[in-house]
Amino acid sequence: YRPLINLLTNNQTLKVLHSASHDLEVLFHAFDCIPNPIFDPQIAAAFCGSIFCISYEDLVAHYLQISINKEMQFSEWDKRPL
Repeated sequence: YRPLINLLTNNQTLKVLHSASHDLEVLFHAFDCIPNPIFDPQIAAAFCGSIFCISYEDLVAHYLQISINKEMQFSEWDKRPL
């Protein structure tokens, strides 16, 4: 896990985590670290006047007029081939 921890704690690499609170909790309990620095597009959107709990899909659609394909969102990632 050391390479992942090194990435998460590398101050030179910005980590982008949408709606990060649950992810941060899991990472802290799993690796005893908090990613730093991080950018949360959901919080940034709220500062720009969007609703606070906007999904990433809705955020991208609103600002970029792009539809995200979420077909694989609930795939069984541990099964091969994907």
